[in-house]
Amino acid sequence: MGYKSLILAIFAEVIATIALKSSNGFSELMPGFISILFYVVSFYFLMFAMQTLPVAVCYAIWSATGIALIAIISSFKFGEVPDIYAIVGLTLIVLGVFNLTILSKLGKGI
Repeated sequence: MGYKSLILAIFAEVIATIALKSSNGFSELMPGFISILFYVVSFYFLMFAMQTLPVAVCYAIWSATGIALIAIISSFKFGEVPDIYAIVGLTLIVLGVFNLTILSKLGKGI
């Protein structure tokens, strides 16, 4: 149940963040409302994920996956194509989460 809740939290956070960008500083009401709603939904499912998963692992996966998905989506939706330095940074973030969740004893890996 922990990872299912975490996946739902990630998707809700990605929707909320894209809607936040689309709200133009909350000047457009519907994207602003969607943003607030989906951030609440994201934290709701994140709370359930943290009941069975370690906090560090849960938060690392939630934030890193959200960052990567938002970077990909925003490159298509808003034309914000990451440069080489951003791609290297995103890669390091993903490798750090891999290290934490797969290799670290905290992540119940090796």
